[in-house]
Amino acid sequence: MVPDINKGKAWQIGIAELHVPPFALQWEAIGPKHPLWIERIKLEITLIHKYIDYLCSEKSKPWFYIKPDTSPSIKGIVWRGNILVPAKPEINFDIVIVLNLDYPKVAPRAFVEERLIGLAGQKIYVKNRFPSEQDPRTGEWVKDPQTGKSYVMICHDHIAELEGAWTPNLGIVHFFIREVWYWFAAMQNQIVDLYNQQVDFSK
Repeated sequence: MVPDINKGKAWQIGIAELHVPPFALQWEAIGPKHPLWIERIKLEITLIHKYIDYLCSEKSKPWFYIKPDTSPSIKGIVWRGNILVPAKPEINFDIVIVLNLDYPKVAPRAFVEERLIGLAGQKIYVKNRFPSEQDPRTGEWVKDPQTGKSYVMICHDHIAELEGAWTPNLGIVHFFIREVWYWFAAMQNQIVDLYNQQVDFSK
């Protein structure tokens, strides 16, 4: 039996989160099905901007860009953008954030374009896709009509395993700090090494 190395551990708040405080109590129940959801989206964007401002104030280059997709029937349940290596911004990948209708009680899910499969090893769930449908004849995954790409879900283990890593008073920006950055940072050295070896990232 493999021991659970995260058992009993709790999330430790970092310096960045002091600049992007949790949502006030009254917003914990405001999800995609709530009449005030549009106001919640505005607050989400404000906190994302606060985090970007903090990075800039520390002379750190922003490592992601994200905004709500207005095309779904429920606005703000899909967010689109990209993640990039700050030291080499030409190394960047599309990302899609999908919110459950029970958000913020349930943490977001993050999907990156499938060309990262060869770089991320076990840190990607290759069968969890966006879009989630497969062609019934060929078995191939349906492509996102906006980008023509298929996206795979990153591992969300820290959110699931560490006590306090996700609570209803958190938002998309906290998910980026606590999960997406943790996941992306673990791979960056390998990605940069492959880039320096002139590996073709376009495929």
